[in-house]
Amino acid sequence: LRIYPSFLSKKEGKEDELLFSSFGYIQYNQAANEFQMGSKLRLNKQDTLSNLLALHTGTCVVTGYGDLTLGLNFGELKPDLYGKIQYTPNDQKTVINANARIDLPIDKNLMEALANKIKITEEFPEIDIKLPRFDLRNTLTHWVGKEKMEDIFKDFDEEKLRKLPSTLENSIILTGLVLESYGNSRNSVAKLEKGLITKNNKVGVLGMNGIALTKEIDFQWFCNQTYSKESGQGFSMMFTLPNDRFYFLNYTMDKKDGTLLFHTPDAAFSKIITDIKPDKRKSKNFSYDIADPTLADNLMAKFKGYFLYR
Repeated sequence: LRIYPSFLSKKEGKEDELLFSSFGYIQYNQAANEFQMGSKLRLNKQDTLSNLLALHTGTCVVTGYGDLTLGLNFGELKPDLYGKIQYTPNDQKTVINANARIDLPIDKNLMEALANKIKITEEFPEIDIKLPRFDLRNTLTHWVGKEKMEDIFKDFDEEKLRKLPSTLENSIILTGLVLESYGNSRNSVAKLEKGLITKNNKVGVLGMNGIALTKEIDFQWFCNQTYSKESGQGFSMMFTLPNDRFYFLNYTMDKKDGTLLFHTPDAAFSKIITDIKPDKRKSKNFSYDIADPTLADNLMAKFKGYFLYR
C-alpha cells in the first residue's frame, strides 16, 4: 500500500484508486521545464479550474492541480478536496496542499455547537481568506460558482461574513490543509499503518454547517489505508481548543457501513448526541454515537502515536 506517481503510464493494479487524474493535450513548457497535460483552455491559461498534471524534466517531480481525492473508501462521508498534489522522488513523499469540504450527515445542532465553540475562542486568530496561498477564489468558484464566490468575498471585505451558501451547509470547510503520505512502502517494514497525515497542527476553518468562522485552529487528521477495500479504512481527526478541551472523531468502514464515534470531555456536547434518539443517528449505511471510554482511550493513544513516530 503506497502512493505512486504516474505520468502517461498504466495503473500498477486494476483496483488501485486514483488520487488525481488529468486528460486532454500534452505540451512542453520550456519556461517551466515541464511536460504538462490538460485541456486546451487550461494549457493556454484561459481556464484556471480544470485539472492540470505536470512532470518537471529536471527533478522528475510530478504535480497535479485541481480536484483531488484521498484514494480511500469512506462510504457516506466523501471529502471533496481541491488544490495541489505533488510527489517528490528524492524523499518518496506525496504532499497535498488543498482546501477540503467534508460533509458529515449528522444532526445540525451538533455541527452548530462545535462551530460556535470555535467561533468564540479568542485564542484562535482570524485568517485572511484573500491570501493567495489559500487559493479560495478558485476553490469556491469550482464548488459554488463565480457569483456566490464573489458574494462571499464581498461580505468578507465588509466584515459581514456570517453565513456561507446553502450548498456548503452540513460541511466542514478547511483551508490551508497540508497532508503528506505516511508509512513506509517497503515490504520489509513491519509497520502496517499507512495513509495520509496532516503535516502541521494548524488549519484554517472557513466555515462549519454554513456558519462562517475564518479561524486558524489546532487540528490533526490521519486517514488510514488498509489492505482491504471493504473494511478498516477510515480516519481520525481532532479539534483542540484551549484549557484541555478537544473534540475527537473516529470514522471506520465495515464493508458498506460507516460508523462515526465522538470523544470529548465536553459533557454538554456529548449530551447533544445522547439526547438524539438512536434511530435518528442512523441511516442506511451510516451511524454516529459517543465512543465507549475504554475504546476512546485506545483510539486516542493510537492516533497520538501516528504523530509522534511519523
